[in-house]
Amino acid sequence: MLTIFKRKESQFWQIRGTIRVGRKVKTITKESTGTTNKAEARRICDMRHDQIKESFLAVADMTWEECFERMLENPKHHPSKERMSIFERVRKLAGKYELNEFNDDLIFRLAYEQHPVLKQWKGKKLRDLPYAERQLASSKNNTANACFILPISKVLHYGAKQGWCNDPTIEHFEVLNARARHKEIFSIEDVKAIEEKCTDEHIKFLFIFLIYSGCRISEALNMNWNETNPENDDRPMIDLENDELNIFMFKTQEWITKPMHKKIREYLEKINYREEKLFEWNHLHDRQNNPSGIPTRWWAMCQQAGVKYKNRHACRHTHASWLGKKASLQSLMTAVGWKSSKVALGYVHTDKKEVKDMINGLPE
Repeated sequence: MLTIFKRKESQFWQIRGTIRVGRKVKTITKESTGTTNKAEARRICDMRHDQIKESFLAVADMTWEECFERMLENPKHHPSKERMSIFERVRKLAGKYELNEFNDDLIFRLAYEQHPVLKQWKGKKLRDLPYAERQLASSKNNTANACFILPISKVLHYGAKQGWCNDPTIEHFEVLNARARHKEIFSIEDVKAIEEKCTDEHIKFLFIFLIYSGCRISEALNMNWNETNPENDDRPMIDLENDELNIFMFKTQEWITKPMHKKIREYLEKINYREEKLFEWNHLHDRQNNPSGIPTRWWAMCQQAGVKYKNRHACRHTHASWLGKKASLQSLMTAVGWKSSKVALGYVHTDKKEVKDMINGLPE
């Protein structure tokens, strides 16, 4: 409730107090009424009280979609263009619900609807599953967290920041930490077999580029002969003069400059085309249900080379694993472009001989 009081340093009556509506709270320590008349000050105080309550109630029925639309008007909180498709998919399923309806129960129910594959582990703890199943469940849970729960949570937190809903603390699906997750990698033999046996030069070059650059598939498909890195003296993304690659990382919205491996250089020298995009695809799902799409041709590449199928991200795992055999933690983070040491730790290798030597070297 709000009350009026007088301050020595001011001739006007002041307003102070706290208003609560549900979990919404508004506190005023001192606010001038602009009048010296006590009766008039009380009238202004009551009017201010009603205004605040009305503002609380006005957004009580705001939907997730309406909050999302307002968030899009704020340049600080607007999702990147690469993430907008994820938010749009969430909008179709969750947009109609009011902000204060969201809780763990509703979000998990919607997540199972969006990702039906998760239903097989409903009510099961990750740690109780067999090793192989635990790895698979963790991978699927991670996808649901990143592509469904996180977008919902971001909009809810924006709404809470504006005072439009309760402050949400949303649970996520349990996932394994970076070191416990099994990572599929291509062996040296796999890489050589694909180089020798695959006849599709375009998909083979994409494979080599991913292996020896370590970038994500979206970042590779973004490589352009004409684009430049403004943070590196406007050097071209494909810098043949300096033997460097200037890669824009969509996940962190930052540039990274990496030395160009000689294997990539060899393939680039074979290409006569030096304009626009490096690869023929615009994104991973370009022509997805078409024989010329990446998924179909990637599968055919593995089949032709007699290599066990692994997805595109396995190339990034391979790159990091190869570097992790020699690089320090900090060097590995810099080379691959990670911000978190927890992720990098999953690629830092210590073999049994090193452990044995360390233990045997302890003082007696």
